Amino acid sequence: MRVLILSCNTGEGHNSCAKALKELFDGKGHYCVIEDALTFISPFASRVISRGHTLIYRYFPGLFRRGYAFAEKHPATYGGGSFLNRFFCSGRQRLTEYIDSEDFDVVICTHTFAGIILTGAKKACKTDFYTAFVGTDYTCSPTTEICDMDVYFIPDGALKKEYTDYGIPESKLIPSGIPIRQMFYEDMEKAAAKTAEGVGRTHKHLLVMGGSMGCGRLDRLLDRLSDALWEDEEITVICGTNRHMRKKLSRRYRKTPNIHIRGYAADVPCLMDSADLYLTKPGGISVTEAKQKHLPMICLNAVAGCEEYNCRFFVNKGCAVSDNNIAALSEQCLALLRGEEERMKLEQNYDALENKNSAQVIYDYLTGRVLLGAAV
Repeated sequence: MRVLILSCNTGEGHNSCAKALKELFDGKGHYCVIEDALTFISPFASRVISRGHTLIYRYFPGLFRRGYAFAEKHPATYGGGSFLNRFFCSGRQRLTEYIDSEDFDVVICTHTFAGIILTGAKKACKTDFYTAFVGTDYTCSPTTEICDMDVYFIPDGALKKEYTDYGIPESKLIPSGIPIRQMFYEDMEKAAAKTAEGVGRTHKHLLVMGGSMGCGRLDRLLDRLSDALWEDEEITVICGTNRHMRKKLSRRYRKTPNIHIRGYAADVPCLMDSADLYLTKPGGISVTEAKQKHLPMICLNAVAGCEEYNCRFFVNKGCAVSDNNIAALSEQCLALLRGEEERMKLEQNYDALENKNSAQVIYDYLTGRVLLGAAV
């Protein structure tokens, strides 16, 4: 089977989801490629949109929040005939030619922008292929209703009504969960993981992550936490691609042995296994990885928009707590780090959630649909 996955470089979550799917298709011997959907408009457009998104997301979160809210309230902004719809659909001809030349059996979108471009292209394609949309947040994001796909893989069955309220037929909805890499399904014993990460085997460990872009006022939070830490408590901060934040925090805490500052981390599964508590910007992939690890969460509402829905979903399920106030967040961190009974409650509440190997669910569904359908 030949599979095309269309992602976007607007945050690493969509790419991470795409890589999780490719990992499975590759492992089963299928031909699978990932392409940045925005490059079909133009490489320049992709760079501008991606860099602009990173800039706004990291430094002007309020602007992103307002833009997301505007798209929710004014769906016609991306609708047929609008400037933005015409802009995204300007890439449909190049995408059509690419799909036809490569003769793909399945095209999967991990971002609504990719879905809009594909929706415009598929009517012109000579190739007969199956289309799928994969939701990467615990909500139905604005513009999803503009995408005309054969199937929609959604993060949880509880979200079906949100999707149907947007006009998407329930018969097209498959509660699969959000795909994450297979390495997150392998667990390491906590003490061994702590040793591997340079943390004391008996110490309490708080893992702090601001997403791939290192968003949020991690500096203000650490200012409060650092003075209150006990000797048997340690914090690891992952700054992602935010080099400025990493440099700033590394200088500030270079003489604080129980605070570890790191940049981009490839060993996130081990870090999560070593952690007793997880403070995170609630991106869809980040919270799903924590869900698989049953890791108690504190959500840092750094950006809002779709992440506000992710945070709300897990807080309502009793797996996380959150607060917009830095002082309150730091108090929650310390209380939960020292309160094993409260942490256990958060951890146990994960048991009530749908827990699937999401990439495997999507793989099984698509191969069944396409390969068995072709055989019939």
